[in-house]
Amino acid sequence: MPHDRFYGIAAEEIARHEVDKDLMARAYAIALGDAEKTKAIYIGIRAERLEELACEIVEQRQRAEDARQREEQRQAREASEARLAEAKEKYRKERESTEARAADTRKHDRDREEAKRDADATAKALLRSAEKPKGDSLPNPEDFSDPKIAEAVRAMREALRVGGGRK
Repeated sequence: MPHDRFYGIAAEEIARHEVDKDLMARAYAIALGDAEKTKAIYIGIRAERLEELACEIVEQRQRAEDARQREEQRQAREASEARLAEAKEKYRKERESTEARAADTRKHDRDREEAKRDADATAKALLRSAEKPKGDSLPNPEDFSDPKIAEAVRAMREALRVGGGRK
């Protein structure tokens, strides 16, 4: 049932002579030429059409609002996914950096321990050589865990013609 306001709009159209001519012709045919019945039928049909049009407009606005809300939700979801991806990337980079620092620390610790062992071996060798008779005051290659240092000691002993190791 059309809203009363739609009947008023249809009546105003007749009063202003701004009617839908096709609809007026239909109303005239239904009224069998009676002018008063034609106006009444026109107002009834026009009020129904105005209500349908109003409903369509409301539905279009609702669809547009629904589409706008869906778009906002999509954009919010995409923004959230982008922030999550950024956070994951930041976490990955921080983890890699932490792992690299830990690896550097472990390598530094190993290098320090190796240097300490070599220093201890050198000190022991020097102490032993101080305890040995004067003729053999050079360290022995076997006193060193590092093969490069042991080879250097051998070369030094050979150069001095002392021999490659202990006698």
